[in-house]
Amino acid sequence: MALQLKALSDITRLQIYNQAKTNEVCACDLIKKYNLTQPTLSFHMKQLVACGLLYPRKDGKWVKYRLNYFAHLKLKQQLSD
Repeated sequence: MALQLKALSDITRLQIYNQAKTNEVCACDLIKKYNLTQPTLSFHMKQLVACGLLYPRKDGKWVKYRLNYFAHLKLKQQLSD
């Protein structure tokens, strides 16, 4: 849980995570929406994937990310206890 909270402590990662809660997000769209460079986005996504909050999926030359619902529900439950 500590790694997940640390990952979500960054406002950009929190925004990306919240966006991924409703639908799959593409790296190409995130770069434009948050005005990030590719290396910066890559760093943020690596953090969210490493702590288990998002799953990556290769789609051509881009990567799409979706919420790990199990990890989301577990984190939500732990925070409410």
